Amino acid sequence: MYVRIANTPITSQQRGRSQIGAQMQVHLFGPLPFDQRSELPTVPGVYVISQEKIENVIYIGESTGLRERVKTFSEAASDPGKKHSGGRTYHRKIGPDVSKLLLRYHTPQVISDALDIQVAYIKFVERLLIWRFVEEHGKLPLCNLE
Repeated sequence: MYVRIANTPITSQQRGRSQIGAQMQVHLFGPLPFDQRSELPTVPGVYVISQEKIENVIYIGESTGLRERVKTFSEAASDPGKKHSGGRTYHRKIGPDVSKLLLRYHTPQVISDALDIQVAYIKFVERLLIWRFVEEHGKLPLCNLE
């Protein structure tokens, strides 16, 4: 896993877009089929959920414990009374079947051992990935409410 901030020139493709984090490369591990979510690490990180193909991103989230948070997404997708807004939104818009979902994730291995620093970093990366999605698609991922 790597995170690199480089001093590279802005390409013509990047011109006209927001430059927030434009040069930051975020490596995503995966994809994992959703039924292998128990193999996710238990550390802080950002996760990206896609439907059928990795290009079909439906949710981007962050957590101080990836495995447990993705488990709560799955539980809320099956039972909308559970506590995960993305999972409840998934259930409402798509239904309870999570068998065609794919997971990718990013963990901060080069930042700091301090949890508060890691949390600040993963919140930034989550927002950066959401913003990149918005720039490309003109809207939030289907199950992200904000």
